[in-house]
Amino acid sequence: MMSMWAKRASKIFSFTRNLVNAAGRRYILSEAYSCNETWEKRLQSPVFQNVDVNDFVLKLHDKFEKEGSVTAIDMDILANKLQDVSIIQLDFVDKLFYRFRHTQDALQIMPSTPYSLIRAYIDQGESDRLVDIIQDKIGYGMFPDFYSANILMDHLIKMKNYLDAARVACEMALQEDLSNEVTRLLVLNSCHLCLQNPVEIEEEEPEPPAPPSDEVTYMRVPYIRNPHYDDHFDLTDEDVLLGKTLNFVGRLQNDIIGRSSQVIGLAKYQKFDKALALMKQYLETTEESSITENVLDILKTTLDKVETVDPEEANNPGMPKKLTAEMKETFMKELEELSAKLKAANKVSTEDLHKLVTDYVTSELPKYEEKDIHDQKRIMEEWSVNREESLASQVKRYEDTQKKQELIRKMKELRKKEEFLNYYAMKDKILLAESKVPKPKKKKLKEEIDENVLALLKQSEKREKNLV
Repeated sequence: MMSMWAKRASKIFSFTRNLVNAAGRRYILSEAYSCNETWEKRLQSPVFQNVDVNDFVLKLHDKFEKEGSVTAIDMDILANKLQDVSIIQLDFVDKLFYRFRHTQDALQIMPSTPYSLIRAYIDQGESDRLVDIIQDKIGYGMFPDFYSANILMDHLIKMKNYLDAARVACEMALQEDLSNEVTRLLVLNSCHLCLQNPVEIEEEEPEPPAPPSDEVTYMRVPYIRNPHYDDHFDLTDEDVLLGKTLNFVGRLQNDIIGRSSQVIGLAKYQKFDKALALMKQYLETTEESSITENVLDILKTTLDKVETVDPEEANNPGMPKKLTAEMKETFMKELEELSAKLKAANKVSTEDLHKLVTDYVTSELPKYEEKDIHDQKRIMEEWSVNREESLASQVKRYEDTQKKQELIRKMKELRKKEEFLNYYAMKDKILLAESKVPKPKKKKLKEEIDENVLALLKQSEKREKNLV
């Protein structure tokens, strides 16, 4: 199996080429959106003074080994100092965040931790590593907020890494909250850029089979009594996830972009019945341009590529629904009829959908940036205050624990001294108390001999009976 390092090494050339091409070009978002001055100002806090991140990483590892956990403020400090960590140590750091996720203290994770980690990995040029971490929600639990997700999608779009930008967009859509307008626009843009610039994902080579062995091995395998498919977090196919995201973000705007995105999304989501029903609905509306011509082409191409199954396999419990050959043929005929009707009714626009999306996003983003910039600066200041308070509280708890342990130690020493000093004064009482303790009665020697003789006689009688 291809290792993670091998995957990253294969992207080095592409990353470097895009970096050169992007030099001198501005982000989709303005440079002010990152609030770099306010963000760098946080490092002047006493929390980060005299913190050697390399020593700090080793101390956290030792604490994990001894106590099995570290505090949320410790991991937040590490996330904020990640820009000083060598790239060759990032695998080690990833393991610390992974271990932290599986501790009770992970419930207290600070909101600044995912934000700091995302910005640090972007600065380190490790966006591919970062996307892997975000997608592994159970392993790492790093859920981006609106602002860090926006910065990350903007960075990936600039680097022309549209596939990873769409992956981040899908993760945001799975949370079903796109109330931030900048996030909504970037999710829409990321998905359409990925749709416009498809990337062939290289499948990992399967591991070679183990040599046959005569030894029988037993292993525990999971058994699902009631299989369940939630059609949401159970989705793993990236094309389906892209479709679900496009459908979700398309429902948030009632115009040709939103309607077209919904139909494409449902097609990629493999909900062809819903896509065709939506097109029928558009046919009955008074809108002249309901969808673009790109939609019909993508819908037809997607339906053509869908693999069919036998009818008995179409609705397996715990699995996504599949199309049969008959259903596919029916949908294809219905699509041709609807396409002709929509064109005849002048409901299909010849404009390019992706250009419409690019122009729309470019014009709309500046309207919402200022609010996000103001909110980010306010939140960064709040994080600095909360971080100092959390650290002070942790130091106080540590000092209280040390004082308590010292008091317990001194009390034990005093008790020993008291016992030693009072021994001779209490000697008579101690001896008297020992004499009153009941002792177990001992059998007399004669009684023990009689019991042994009786046992021997019984054994001899049994032997005589057996002989007779």
